[in-house]
Amino acid sequence: MKLYVLITDVVGSSQVADRAELTRKLQASAEQVNQDHADDLYAPLEITRGDEMCAVLSSLSCAYDLLSTLEENLHPTRFRSALVYDELTAGLETRRAGVIDGPAFYRARELMSQLKRSKKTFSLGTDQPEQDEAAEVLVNLLQWRWNEMTDLQRQIVRLYQYEKNQLRVAELLNRSQQQISHSLIATKWELINSSEGAIRHLLELIDRRNASAPSRIKKVVGLSG
Repeated sequence: MKLYVLITDVVGSSQVADRAELTRKLQASAEQVNQDHADDLYAPLEITRGDEMCAVLSSLSCAYDLLSTLEENLHPTRFRSALVYDELTAGLETRRAGVIDGPAFYRARELMSQLKRSKKTFSLGTDQPEQDEAAEVLVNLLQWRWNEMTDLQRQIVRLYQYEKNQLRVAELLNRSQQQISHSLIATKWELINSSEGAIRHLLELIDRRNASAPSRIKKVVGLSG
């Protein structure tokens, strides 16, 4: 069976002084992801070893929002993530990411090793090179931009994306409407918003193409038989 394997790894975890607090944050983040994205997870996100977490996704469409959930819960702790679409051959009946195995996990770990030697935080491998590269660029840029914001700027942009009203955001954060407006301009929120829309659309496109590939193969086999 072909599914999406996600592996995440904390950046600079060896320098973290409070390991217990890091583990607590990872567990809380995994619980939030599993709650928010339950319908798209074949195997829930879980801590597998040290500061590494993994999950098996049935759909790629949720991937950016899933990573955003992680990013918001772990901030300011940064993490890398490798996402691969390939075969899984063992442990599928357990629905446990730490037990399931197969080529998808081998490829994801290889991508993670490459990430650790680079300055990127996200890598995608679905055998659609052009789309994978475009998605990688968008996700890496967005993750970099969110990390560059102050905590208040992050709050303002996320709330405004949801509320669509500056006065309402100002009320929720006990700030002036002018402060909210200045922050939205400074963060280039419209560019962030359109880029997030683009990555969601691209991931849905990749997902549809992957989902349709087996049916095309079956059709060809049927005709040849």
